[in-house]
Amino acid sequence: MITDIWLGLFSGIAFGFIIQRIGATNPNKMARAHLMEDPEIPRFMVLTVAFSALGLLGLQATGEPRTVILPTSILATGIAAIIFGIGWGLTGYCPGTCWAAAGEGRMDAVFTLLGGLVGTAVFAQLHEVLIPFCIFRPASVP
Repeated sequence: MITDIWLGLFSGIAFGFIIQRIGATNPNKMARAHLMEDPEIPRFMVLTVAFSALGLLGLQATGEPRTVILPTSILATGIAAIIFGIGWGLTGYCPGTCWAAAGEGRMDAVFTLLGGLVGTAVFAQLHEVLIPFCIFRPASVP
């Protein structure tokens, strides 16, 4: 278990270093990337997904992980995507880049983190009330 903690800590530090070096902790550069004016961040995102897929494929070949497709709700996912997009658009940070930017000392990222924590606390309090509105209907997954 302690090895998992060290592996997670090392991976997080390495990822934070990389996103800081490519400029993903700069909300202005992130906005330029979303406007397709700066290709560095989208290129990084595509490479990250590709390397993650290769890593997962390698782990599956060894029989190490067990990948499970969980049932989901299109409505709940859609609502979450809208909230996520609005937050990213307003602040210029996604959750990962927000932590790295706060680590750089950017005060706007600190306030973004506080807003995210408040939103998480509100959701946790309303979770039981919201469940009936976002009941998932599992699709037939083989």
